[in-house]
Amino acid sequence: MANTIANVPLITAQSSWAQKKKECDAAFAAYNRHDRDVREPLEIEFARRWPAWPGELTAADRVAASAWSKASGREAALARSEELCDRWSDLQTELLKMPTDDPEGIIWKLDFLMSCDDGWLDPWSVDIVKPALEDVRRSLLAGKKSSARHHVLGDAV
Repeated sequence: MANTIANVPLITAQSSWAQKKKECDAAFAAYNRHDRDVREPLEIEFARRWPAWPGELTAADRVAASAWSKASGREAALARSEELCDRWSDLQTELLKMPTDDPEGIIWKLDFLMSCDDGWLDPWSVDIVKPALEDVRRSLLAGKKSSARHHVLGDAV
């Protein structure tokens, strides 16, 4: 079958938002899996071996702890956790800034604004709030336009 405009899927802003949401969810799941399966067990073992605060360790313990961190993969696991967290956070920020007309997407954004206190992102920055408010405005005005259209058509029938 020849590629024609009729058989090429239409990519809309909405499908782009939905795809970005899937990417964000997958990044969050990857971060959580890594944290649970890799980083946390290493942190538990590290704390078992060196229960004192790093500043309270002797010089010899600091050297041993550093060597163990490298050899056990803890150092690499911490770096990987940071990479995965950065990826998830970047996708989340992109998602918050992307326009959406999907009611679930708008609700997700508003829920985020009302519940974010993790210190990673200031949800009340203009860059985050403005797109969410534009989505709400578009959605509400679209409802008003379709309602007005229905009323006019209803009168004509």
